[in-house]
Amino acid sequence: MLKEIMTDSIEISKIKNSKQFYNTEIDFDEYNEKKVELQKSWPSLSRDDQKKYNNQIKKFFREKLPKYDEEELTRAKHFSLLKNEVRKRLE
Repeated sequence: MLKEIMTDSIEISKIKNSKQFYNTEIDFDEYNEKKVELQKSWPSLSRDDQKKYNNQIKKFFREKLPKYDEEELTRAKHFSLLKNEVRKRLE
């Protein structure tokens, strides 16, 4: 271990026993990008298209985004934040 520290070599390992804190199966960054795209496209939809969703963007999201449990998304977000923080510190 000291050798790796002194040579600045790193080894990334998958988190073990993390299901209660992190969800590594959902790519939260990709999910969030899709949500932002949908959010930007909402105002450009015609009135008739918006009426299909009762003029509610939440219903639009529900139909267009993959369906995940809120708890799963929260754990995926936690993993994304951790992964991004580690990546920034390693740069």
